[in-house]
Amino acid sequence: KLNTSLRALWLSQCGFSAEGVKFISRALEINTSLNVIGLALNELGDAGIDYLANALKQNDSLKELYLGKCEMTDKQLELLAVALIVNKSLQMLELCFNDGISLGGLSVLTEYLKRSVGLLELHLPEQMESASELLDGINEARRMSGFPLIEMDCTHGITTGTGMITIPVPETKRNLTIFQV
Repeated sequence: KLNTSLRALWLSQCGFSAEGVKFISRALEINTSLNVIGLALNELGDAGIDYLANALKQNDSLKELYLGKCEMTDKQLELLAVALIVNKSLQMLELCFNDGISLGGLSVLTEYLKRSVGLLELHLPEQMESASELLDGINEARRMSGFPLIEMDCTHGITTGTGMITIPVPETKRNLTIFQV
């Protein structure tokens, strides 16, 4: 029987691997009520992220995906990025504390985001906070496709008072806010 009342599933730091994600991904492909999945602090591996990416291509209800400290790599980020082209419901993707994601991987993500329309928030690994090339790429993605990203956070929700940059995004009547530490 399909559960239609479950809205959030928090499985952070529970030892999930690719096999566990495989079962969640199968359910995610048909579930229409789940809005949030938290898988932070689990080593999902290439296969786990692949399962998740394939499920995202079919799901139209998930709004938030938490993948912080999942030992993600550039290759895994690209698998998710491809899914974001198809998925229109995901609004927030959290990738904090994934040291295996490089500036090069985020540049690839930016290329895919040029064709994505759903994502509104992107929480990035902290080593990206000073990457002006990434900001330029995101601005270019927005110009090319009306990409509606309104918040990019490299500080994990913590600001130190050294400032933030807010850029108006006229087509969304909102602002892109980049927090800097």
